Amino acid sequence: MDEELVQGGRAAAAPIVAGGRVVGAVAVSGPTFRLSLAKLHRIAPRMRRAAAELGVVWPPRVTARDFGLRVRPVTNGRRARASTP
Repeated sequence: MDEELVQGGRAAAAPIVAGGRVVGAVAVSGPTFRLSLAKLHRIAPRMRRAAAELGVVWPPRVTARDFGLRVRPVTNGRRARASTP
């Protein structure tokens, strides 16, 4: 994105694909004076590579959303909530 949501802001992302579905993303964002379009184009291959590597080691049946919700992966068709420490 080039100042699409915020004037003076720029961002790019690459999807993390595991098991044939998008489970998260690798993203970079910053102010336009620090993150030029040329810089975004230079780091795009690294973002795609990082996303692909994460997709390979991603836990089954887990999405990025689960990390913030303290939810365990699906077992026996049901999600089990993690216990609170």
